[in-house]
Amino acid sequence: MNSIRSVIAASILAATVSAWAATDAAVAKAGGKSALAGDAFSPAIILKYDANGDGKLDDAEKAAMRKAIQERAAARLKKYDANHDGKLDAAEQSAAQKAEREARHAETLAKYDANHDGKLDPSEKAAQRKAAQAYSARLRDLVMKRQAVRQLRLFDMNTDGKLDAAETAAMQKTLRDRAAQRLKAYDANHDGRLDATEMAAQRAATRETRHQEILKKYDANHDGRLDAAEAAAYREELKSGKKN
Repeated sequence: MNSIRSVIAASILAATVSAWAATDAAVAKAGGKSALAGDAFSPAIILKYDANGDGKLDDAEKAAMRKAIQERAAARLKKYDANHDGKLDAAEQSAAQKAEREARHAETLAKYDANHDGKLDPSEKAAQRKAAQAYSARLRDLVMKRQAVRQLRLFDMNTDGKLDAAETAAMQKTLRDRAAQRLKAYDANHDGRLDATEMAAQRAATRETRHQEILKKYDANHDGRLDAAEAAAYREELKSGKKN
């Protein structure tokens, strides 16, 4: 059953790859850049700061993102750094997180508590779920677009802008092999699937691998962290959209 599902999923992805490839090729032919090419930011970040809705962050949007992040960090430090030592210790972090949870709850009530009774009734919760589902759909759409273009670049060996039968078969095999490798590496209880704990372990390992890649590339003095100059070099490459 799992293998059948994998083949079906891969076939759907192949069709999606070809469909989005046509759009991507049309954009390039018109002299523009793919909305998906070379963007190093997460879909959630893109949705938040993509003011012109083109599916990527241009220089102005990246600048706006960096400014917003810096301003939030500075405001957070100013508000919660009780001992004024220029950083948040564990107690200050805890206080900040508690206040931020309460602020998010208040924002939710302000947005969805139509009858202003201080709680969400079933119809108000339904409205909240509908909004969350719409946001999730937008995220999924962007992820699929980016994945489609990425897969095309990996498997379109004859560079005709679509995946033929042989290229689709190669992609399906690669996806199956990768899935098998992940299962072998992280299926701790050997039940043939990854549960929530095992997937969390996989994500943690992926983050650690990425962290080590960043250190290897930018930690010029090899002290195991990025100092101000090294962090600036990393940010500059992020800014250019060329981070690998």
